[in-house]
Amino acid sequence: MLKRTLFALTIAMVLLSTNSLAEPFTLSHAPHPAIKSIYIPILKEVYSELQMAVEFQEMSTHRGLVEANARHVDGDVARFSEALQDYPNLMAVPTALDQAEIILLCVREADCSDNALKEPKNRILIPTETAVMRRFIATYPANFMPVSYSLSKSQEMLSMGRFKYALYVSSELHPHQAKTEEYNLNWAVLESCPIYHVLHKDHKALADAIAPILSRVLERYRREQQLRQ
Repeated sequence: MLKRTLFALTIAMVLLSTNSLAEPFTLSHAPHPAIKSIYIPILKEVYSELQMAVEFQEMSTHRGLVEANARHVDGDVARFSEALQDYPNLMAVPTALDQAEIILLCVREADCSDNALKEPKNRILIPTETAVMRRFIATYPANFMPVSYSLSKSQEMLSMGRFKYALYVSSELHPHQAKTEEYNLNWAVLESCPIYHVLHKDHKALADAIAPILSRVLERYRREQQLRQ
């Protein structure tokens, strides 16, 4: 009973603080299929529990963070936490929205490990630059080549002998499974990193209220996904 009362008080405080803000409450998002098909529906459910109407605006990866940091929008749907380093006014909601994996795809005869990233002569396809990919470019001497290819196109480029390596991102909620047998490729997970919902720091009370609701909604989503398999 006490926990329900405290939760109700928290919701009331959040509503009072957000109702005083300029309407509508707006979140930017990058043009990624996982954001549109998974993350936005999950966040709509979360904000619905808080009795908040939210608008979603698609923007380029960089512009979304700039607009959120300047408080022209209230936050961003989903980002790697390290993407926030250059945006001091932004914070990650404490509950991770998803867990991503950075995967190296390789032709069969190549060394499929992070050693491939340490060789300057290796040309490695990477998806459109993100904070994580920029860190790879800054950390390793390999010749990284940012492209807008889909995973399917990258696999074709490797199987045709145009390249030996490609990086791509998969996640728990939006898994990308490379067709390694069909294209005669190997793969290796290089690292795992969380993806977070992001808000302006002025919304810290809201972020704290969102965290337990998001955890509950994600647990329900995962159960439903398991039942569909």
